[in-house]
Amino acid sequence: MAMGQAVAAVGVREGLRVHRSWWVAHEAVEAAFLDARQWKPRLRGGLEAPVSRSNTARLREAGWI
Repeated sequence: MAMGQAVAAVGVREGLRVHRSWWVAHEAVEAAFLDARQWKPRLRGGLEAPVSRSNTARLREAGWI
């Protein structure tokens, strides 16, 4: 299954696609921070997900940043 199909199947209520190959569950986000000029959500376990410039507005609309 392609990433776009998987994201569509899950829906945006539970998470967001933040980068080309990254989908993040809302419940996994502990914080979000600005690293240089790129936003990154910090996930449980310390993992940091990249956020593409084109998806920054989605994160802002969802209240993640």
